[in-house]
Formats: sequence, structure tokens, C-alpha cells
Amino acid sequence: MLAINKAVSVTSSAGAASTVIDARGVDVETNVLLIMGGGEFGRPGKGFTVTNTGAPFGSGIAIDSNQIAVRGNQVLSLDGNSGGRRGIDTVDSPGTVLIEGNQIVGWGRGISVRGAGKTVRKNQVALNESGIVAEGTQFEVAGNVATGNFTTGFSIAGSGQVHNNAAYANYTGAIVFPQFTGPVVKNNFLGNQLFFGLFNVSTGLDATNNYWGGSSGPGPDPADDVGGSGTETVTPFASKAWKVKAPIKP
Repeated sequence: MLAINKAVSVTSSAGAASTVIDARGVDVETNVLLIMGGGEFGRPGKGFTVTNTGAPFGSGIAIDSNQIAVRGNQVLSLDGNSGGRRGIDTVDSPGTVLIEGNQIVGWGRGISVRGAGKTVRKNQVALNESGIVAEGTQFEVAGNVATGNFTTGFSIAGSGQVHNNAAYANYTGAIVFPQFTGPVVKNNFLGNQLFFGLFNVSTGLDATNNYWGGSSGPGPDPADDVGGSGTETVTPFASKAWKVKAPIKP
């Protein structure tokens, strides 16, 4: 519905509560397509509300660009059909992208990043099929809150850093796929429905200093546990929850 192809700053003077880009009546693949090669879309307090489109798999924001920041937006799938839709998606490119301070609700994948050098920070992702999916290299997933997602709060593959996030009341807090390289540390895993805070199929995973919902570390309810066929180090573990906040200023 909206394509931006210049390296500009696109912000709303009134913020996301008042500035809505609603594409539900339009049969297109993506609501907002960013092919900017730099610049920003939204800013804390100056973001947009972006809906799904009218197409069966119509997504919210697609980032086909590098050196860009997407911040302060509310990205909402409003018709109850999450399907294969993605709230915020990137292409598999080597350029840097910052996705920060957004609220993402109701998608197949809330936030999906691919390629190298992507940063996903301080977002709220809720009621999606999967909350945040990071597949690539040298990515950072930090300070996000994933709540009530129907499969996983976080799905991780490739190489990067995953730290200071919170996974609450998802089916599984996080799943780490084979050959992931990097730490998964200082996160909160608790109240996830399958009782797995972390389902790991990678080898030699650093999963230290996480909080598992109890002072004695991972284990049976009321704490979350570790599952999967991989190997991981979980000690030392945190005896109390880390302070994880994702303040949204749309």
C-alpha cells in the first residue's frame, strides 16, 4: 500500500494512536514496504499503527533496505487470521537494521529478521504464532518481552547474541536450532505452557545466568525447564528475575 524508496525520516507528529496506515481493504502483499537504503520509519512517540492487508498472507512492514531504523510503531493484525503473515520482516541482506520499541500483535511471525547485523531491541511481541524469529549472523536480540505467543516466544538460528529478554506464558519460551553460535544469557523464562523455558537442539550452548521461574534454576513446575536434544550450560543461573522492560512510546 505504501512504498518508500528514498533515504528519509518518516515520522508522525501525533504518534501511532492517531496515525493509522490501514490496508485491510487492499489486496496487496505488504502494507508498508521500505526500500530506502537508509533513514527511519517511526520514532519513539512518533510512530504509526500499521495493519495487515486484505490479502490472505498480507503482512505489516517489510524491510528491503539497509542502515534503517524502525521504531515506535504498533503493528497489528486485526482480522484474527495470523497464518503466514509477518508483522515486521527483513530480507536476507548483510546490512544493518534496527527494530526497536515496537508493539507487534497477532501475526504468524511477530518480528522476523534474516541476514547479518540485525538488531531487535525492546519490542513487545504478543499473541503471535511465533514472537521473534532471528535467522542469520551477528544479530542481537535484547530487551524484548514475548508474551502469550502460541508456539515460541523466541526462535533462534545462526549466530548472534540473545540477552536480557523475557519470555512469559508462551507455549515454549525459546527454541534454539542446531549450529547456533552465541550466548543465550540473562533472560527470564517463566510460566511458559509446555514448561520448557528453553528447547535447545544446538551443541555447547551458553545458557548461563538465566532466570527460570524459581530460585533453584531450571526444573519442574513452577519453574520452567530445559528440553531438546542439544547440550547446554545453565549454571550459574539467576536466583531472581532480571528487570526486563520494553517501554513502548508509539
